[in-house]
Amino acid sequence: MNKKMKAEILAVCEDEPIYLAFIIGIINDYVDLKNNEKNKVLKIIEELLQEKLLIAGLPKGKEWTFVPLKENVKDVINYVNKEWDSLGREPSLWDIIWFDITLKGKGKLKELLRVVKLDDE
Repeated sequence: MNKKMKAEILAVCEDEPIYLAFIIGIINDYVDLKNNEKNKVLKIIEELLQEKLLIAGLPKGKEWTFVPLKENVKDVINYVNKEWDSLGREPSLWDIIWFDITLKGKGKLKELLRVVKLDDE
């Protein structure tokens, strides 16, 4: 995975959980998503989850508190795949799933920022 893309995804999740469509937008800046969009996105998200840099979850309650899912990575990816198919379109705000950075992800972000420069810095 492109280091700059990984850093940007982790950076946006650093302050608060981010929805799937926002992550797709970042990926689209680095990867041609015209063919096999969903499969390319799922592969990148799976890698970030497998590395334990991000955690998947959903906002719950009146305060929209992020609640991590307890499922394993494969089950999360299968869930996203199934829900995306049922949407019949690209996910938008609030659709399907959200992501938050882990403590390991924060460490990886610091490491990546030593070697890449993000555009908004």
